[in-house]
Amino acid sequence: MSGHIHESPCAAFSGKTLVLNPGPLQSGRCALARLEWGADGAWRAEAELLSLG
Repeated sequence: MSGHIHESPCAAFSGKTLVLNPGPLQSGRCALARLEWGADGAWRAEAELLSLG
């Protein structure tokens, strides 16, 4: 399932799923997501919301 809104910027987990909503790019909003395959054989994910400008 997916959706599309420009309000309520967030970077959060819903269970094991990383959910990103940085907001509108035209307002300088974006997100940086880092995905890593760990030594334990599991994926790691983290994200940072950014505001450019």
